[in-house]
Amino acid sequence: MTFQSILDEIRNNLNKILSDLGITGISFSVEPAKPSFGDVTSNIAFLLAKKLKQNPFDIAQMISDKYASCMSILVKTSNVHRSGYLNFFADWDKLNEL
Repeated sequence: MTFQSILDEIRNNLNKILSDLGITGISFSVEPAKPSFGDVTSNIAFLLAKKLKQNPFDIAQMISDKYASCMSILVKTSNVHRSGYLNFFADWDKLNEL
């Protein structure tokens, strides 16, 4: 498998979180991050900020907290950048096993 596996896992988990929150119609990105920010990043909090009328950082923090309870094989951890981006760090040992 490829790096696409982790992108798919994150996208699926974020869609599940949105579904659990009753939110539809959000087309967010999940893409490789700049090296100092993690392995994968998402703009989901910025898009939800408009809809929920809340700060992107606070939304990203809430999603990161919910992500911790998702079934995640390839993501070791997630964190929030002060700008509001949601960043993910791969579990490279597991990703390399695929």
